[in-house]
Amino acid sequence: MEAAWLNPRERCVPTDPVISAVELGLVEAFYRARPKLKPTPLHRLRGIAEELGLGEILLKDESNRFGLNAFKILGVLYTFHRIMESRASNETPIVVCASAGNHGRAVAWAAREFGFAARVYLPVGTAPARVDAIAGEGADVVVTDVGYEGSIQRVVRDAKREGWLIISDTSWQGYDEIPRWIMAGYT
Repeated sequence: MEAAWLNPRERCVPTDPVISAVELGLVEAFYRARPKLKPTPLHRLRGIAEELGLGEILLKDESNRFGLNAFKILGVLYTFHRIMESRASNETPIVVCASAGNHGRAVAWAAREFGFAARVYLPVGTAPARVDAIAGEGADVVVTDVGYEGSIQRVVRDAKREGWLIISDTSWQGYDEIPRWIMAGYT
């Protein structure tokens, strides 16, 4: 299983970073000010590494982060922090997202912590346990009759009509600031 291929046509094309150095500095300051958001453990997977002929495999264990069993909360917490910093009024909007599970649960949890109401749209066929977990964090849950992409479209439509704030980890034309904050918060 040892093989390597080089693409002779590969060219390095300079691009702007998705997350700026300034943003990364803000993320670092955010985490330094919150000792509860300490790094989670790395577990060495020696047997798998040996079997694959690799020097080392590390597994980052996010299973105990606020009882949510996912890293998604990190990006969402940083995003709520940025939203709170940039709000011009004391009005607390309803936040909304589409999710297949973990992102929606993180948004629901953070919304409750920051005093927001949350609505999470889930695709058709979402497991009842996921629906219950998100509702258990305090969100209104809408199980749509469409898939994930269709659920995003409904979020966009309903948020525009109702004046809700979209907290999506998916970007689209004209909507990239909040997804970038979420990605930055994962770092």
